[in-house]
Amino acid sequence: MGAGGRGRAIFRHRLWQLLLGIGLISSFLGILVDTCIGLARDWRHGLLETTDSFVWRLVLWVSWSVGATCLAVLLTRSSTEAQGSGIPQMKVILAGGVSTARAEAYLSVRCLLVKMGGLVLGKAGGLSIGKEGPWVHISAALAHVLSRCSCFAHLSVEKDHWREIISAGFAAGTAANFGG
Repeated sequence: MGAGGRGRAIFRHRLWQLLLGIGLISSFLGILVDTCIGLARDWRHGLLETTDSFVWRLVLWVSWSVGATCLAVLLTRSSTEAQGSGIPQMKVILAGGVSTARAEAYLSVRCLLVKMGGLVLGKAGGLSIGKEGPWVHISAALAHVLSRCSCFAHLSVEKDHWREIISAGFAAGTAANFGG
């Protein structure tokens, strides 16, 4: 096998490692978020069981819901890139309609964490929000962050490879969200 063939084999091997990492970490983060949402709901129900008064239960229920929702809003307002569902932003990034600096902001660790925190707090507050859009954005950001690690940085040098990696994050988010 020549030097070029060996280079391609190493590239494919690293690419498989990256894709496996994206899928596993996305699934793990999905389980973590679901667990946090469940814990917050359990805490809310535990709080309600501290009193037998209907009025106090109502006050506690409303206070919890308003408080968690306000925290979710404040958190997501701190990062404009984390606002919205995330799917339209990811479609524009994949189509190449955003500058590289703007794409970096939408796919940053900060945006990923704010999106996850906002999702947990919003669901804990009782908002009827879906996880599908945010999870696609979170997984695409995860794919971008992992592709910037030193052992994978050479994989995303070319724009086409970078888009394929972000698309893999998109797919991992969809699969993790729907339990695929």
